[in-house]
Amino acid sequence: MNILYVIFSRGHASGGHYHSLDQISRETGKKMNVGILSVGSNESPILNSNPHFQKHITFKKRLAYLSFCKEVNAILKSLQPTIINFFDTESYNVLLPIHLVHKSTLILTKCGGPNPQRTTWQIAPNMLFFSGENSGWAKNNSRYKDVHLHVIANRVSKLSFIDTSEQTEKKDKGVFNFVRISRLGGAYEKTLGDTFNLIEQLKDKHPVKLYVIGKIQQRERFESFVSDAKTRNLPVSFITDERTNKASNMLYLADCVIGTGRSLMEAMSLGIPTLTPTKNATVPILVTNQNFEGLFNTNFSERNVADDASINSNFEKIEKLISQDTYYQEVQEFTKTLFEKHFGTDHILEKYQAFYENAQKHHLPMKKLIRMNFPYIVKTILS
Repeated sequence: MNILYVIFSRGHASGGHYHSLDQISRETGKKMNVGILSVGSNESPILNSNPHFQKHITFKKRLAYLSFCKEVNAILKSLQPTIINFFDTESYNVLLPIHLVHKSTLILTKCGGPNPQRTTWQIAPNMLFFSGENSGWAKNNSRYKDVHLHVIANRVSKLSFIDTSEQTEKKDKGVFNFVRISRLGGAYEKTLGDTFNLIEQLKDKHPVKLYVIGKIQQRERFESFVSDAKTRNLPVSFITDERTNKASNMLYLADCVIGTGRSLMEAMSLGIPTLTPTKNATVPILVTNQNFEGLFNTNFSERNVADDASINSNFEKIEKLISQDTYYQEVQEFTKTLFEKHFGTDHILEKYQAFYENAQKHHLPMKKLIRMNFPYIVKTILS
């Protein structure tokens, strides 16, 4: 089976779905013939080092679309993919009009995120979702009645702590250290604001510190958070330099992580207790056995909703996490168990292999696909 993964690459090109594609392709590549094609304005530093990476094809100017199609066709003729698995709607839109694409089984992966606001969203013969939230939306939408829908939760490889000789930032001893890894300025602002609220509530009673680690997206918005932390006299260190290229290497700093999506799963792989934001609370919520399923359904995102019991007992549990070693160890073990059961890569190959085999039974006519996706194709190509 020949699998071609396609992704639209722009900006920093290092977000969560690039890492997801990197990990999934490495696993499926153990038994399948795998290639990765990126299209867009610039290459991804994450995928460039992947052993299955084939090529980046620049897609910037709409007037150059014909030459872009020729380059794509050359790749398709060379690789002869059985399956083309698109990792975003942009790559799907720019390749769908190309005739040779339809000689393969087509799959569109939705890598988390909120449910579409409209009922007339993108459609592919096979659609794969990372979250039950997104899958449930599609299953309840008649537009997708002829589409093969499937869920495979996002999978991440188990991390290990880097050697102490490589630890450029020294962890403060005698304090309880929280870590938040995220893009800074313009994204996940509620999570950072809620984290500041938590640190402010804890700092007068407990020796705590917060490390905020990530690339700056919008300087002005980022500076407003730096100013807010200073005004509130919060014990916060911001790390925004080149070390953020592999931010997970800095998880050795964490006694507890405030995570969303993939960053939470990576922390869990190390057995680090995790908190996550919710829409109905003003501080992050500790992930427990009681609230895990609900938070998992929304992919540990800012769309999470916590139950009343979790909200009411949350601060007490976080204080207990800080002050009681036995409780901390209990949460550590629980966190490791969750990771191994739900997010580890042990069974990813067989899951994807079974999905790909089943997907080959599902096709939609080319003219129908073009017609149903036409507004999105035009918008992507012309924008």
